Amino acid sequence: MMQQPEDDPLGDDGEGETDHLFSRDLMFDSWATLSEDTMERHVGDIVLQFYVALIDARDGKPLRAEVSWGVGEIVPTIIANLMLLLKARPEGARLVLQMEHSAVTRYERHGLRQLPEVVDTMAALGLIIKHRAVFKQRRTAIEAASELKEALLRDALALGDIVRASGEEIIQVTARPAIKRIGGKKLPKVLVDYEDTEQSIGLRRELDDINRFLSSRSITLRGNSMPAFRLVRRFRS
Repeated sequence: MMQQPEDDPLGDDGEGETDHLFSRDLMFDSWATLSEDTMERHVGDIVLQFYVALIDARDGKPLRAEVSWGVGEIVPTIIANLMLLLKARPEGARLVLQMEHSAVTRYERHGLRQLPEVVDTMAALGLIIKHRAVFKQRRTAIEAASELKEALLRDALALGDIVRASGEEIIQVTARPAIKRIGGKKLPKVLVDYEDTEQSIGLRRELDDINRFLSSRSITLRGNSMPAFRLVRRFRS
């Protein structure tokens, strides 16, 4: 099943090559997030404002437990991605989103079903600018605006504050789709779901040890702290 391993840091949304890979835009990383303490210290007032607006949009009804949990997962992830956009990408770059999360595989992060609603609410509050998708041309994209942009650009909030959410799959299998080309263009590899074996469990355990060691170290580049990352081992099927 598994051939040709490749060790890579997780840096995209698992879709391999994309139309945005060589552009200034940033693909949404569903596993990047911020700790609760970081959120409270730096953007707590903004997040509270968001929750009030979300409840108002539901006619004052309290959020169901699963919705509240999902929103609590999504908001820090959007803000972490916008931090990466502002601090690591050129002026004018946008954060490109995949708004539909229908397939549930070992690679998907649970709790993102409310992403479209969260994005629309943040846009209505003026916290972000939303650029709508154009069919077969581009996906939905966002960028920070006004108060949120100012908060994220403060020196007190650094890329090193970005952490990885738990549950990320680090043993990945990719393959070309059955239809390999469209209009003469080679299609990107896709992630393939699989059943665990003793081999995959052992490989994951070894890589977990390496990632735990890396997470215990502070990594800087040219004097700047770097966001947390995990190594993955990728097999081409």
